[in-house]
Amino acid sequence: MHGYLGKILRVDLTTGELRDELLNEEYIRDYIGGSGLGVRYLWDLVCPDTDPLGPDNSLLFLTGPLTGTGGPSVGRFTVCARSPRTGLWGESNCGGFWGPELRFAGYDGLLITGRASEPVYLWVQDGRAEVRDASHLWGQTDTYTTQAAIRGELGQPRARVLAIGPAGERMIPLANIITGHSRAAGRTGMGAVMGSKNLKAIAVRGTGKLPLADAERYRQLRSRINRELKEHPRSIGQRMGGSASGTEFFDMFGSLTARYFTQGQFPAVSQVSGAAMAETILTGISACHGCVIACGRRVTITEGPYAGPEMDGPEYETICGFGPQLLIDDLPAIAHLGHLCDCYGLDTISTSGTVAFAFYLFDQGIIGPQDTGGLELVWGDAEAAARLIELLVREEGFGALLAQGSLALGRHFGVEELAVQVNGQEVSYHDPRAFSSMALVYVTSPRGACHNQGDYYMVEFGQT
Repeated sequence: MHGYLGKILRVDLTTGELRDELLNEEYIRDYIGGSGLGVRYLWDLVCPDTDPLGPDNSLLFLTGPLTGTGGPSVGRFTVCARSPRTGLWGESNCGGFWGPELRFAGYDGLLITGRASEPVYLWVQDGRAEVRDASHLWGQTDTYTTQAAIRGELGQPRARVLAIGPAGERMIPLANIITGHSRAAGRTGMGAVMGSKNLKAIAVRGTGKLPLADAERYRQLRSRINRELKEHPRSIGQRMGGSASGTEFFDMFGSLTARYFTQGQFPAVSQVSGAAMAETILTGISACHGCVIACGRRVTITEGPYAGPEMDGPEYETICGFGPQLLIDDLPAIAHLGHLCDCYGLDTISTSGTVAFAFYLFDQGIIGPQDTGGLELVWGDAEAAARLIELLVREEGFGALLAQGSLALGRHFGVEELAVQVNGQEVSYHDPRAFSSMALVYVTSPRGACHNQGDYYMVEFGQT
């Protein structure tokens, strides 16, 4: 079992019981780790009648045998449960530093069941764990202030924290989980599952070593591959422009979705690209654990209505969702809309897709001000988009419809066939009319529409 710590922490929030459980060796031989291991565990833990937001739904946080070893792109972890977004397999993959820190704390994963009677957070440190009161955080803090508050009260400035925001607390199915510098377990509503368990956050801190069969040989191999990866042209492009470096590229192919999937190109694309960000509001870059690519963005808006302190910058999906999809060509406005979602704990793909669908329905005359609470949804209006996000997270008025996603919104107005989604989850922003293979990826994904289940568009444009 080299590479594995050999145990997971099992937490029953109903009873408060915490216990270590040995990893199932048969499972890890067949499924290795992460989502593969998660789906095998979940097969034994849920049934067709399991309520995704009920106490019987199991919530898993799982790493892989290389997580935390400093290899190429192996600082990640997955969150798994039955999805309240689709009713199907729920899985979300996340970067940052939380996954490696869990391993340093002595665990390959967490398995959480039940529901706490009051809001709580979980604190894990070097093989020890406790459930702590979070009533003072519930309903009071966004995802960033929650992380800072927990580190402060623990007296652990180096602790890694993941947290839900108001969206997760309200069990909105678009809710995500945020850790560190805007790293998100974004899709399939895993934040809502945390909220259903009254679990506000999980903090981890560890100082342990990871078991490797041949640590020196691995170190040499890791160093060589990381050097090659760092010098690869695609890595250089990601480091310079973030994932948004592909914005103009995808626009050229006609796969950049615009005006709610009714346009394949956006005339103002150069104003919202990764290059535009680098030349205007970019003030720094960030990287996940051990990553030599460093695609994370830090931005500062110094003037105008969105001026404020430095914040995490938007990546490709967020830029496309709150930019071309809404015909917004104002990069600071796009960054602001993405930051709102991060603070509230909302998946930017599903949120922007649902907001853009509302704009489309308004444009087509299917809904009007009488449906939106008096709001005029005009293409390019960032303030209207921000207002919809605020209404959504509070489930207030028209926002209560938006909070259930685009399929439910379309169904309410008798036009569910116009909602761009698969199994209830909004399609991400790689248009299958440009890269036809993506249609197959979207419709066969077990977690609803998801480009990460197969980035086959890269093959179509020659990246093999």
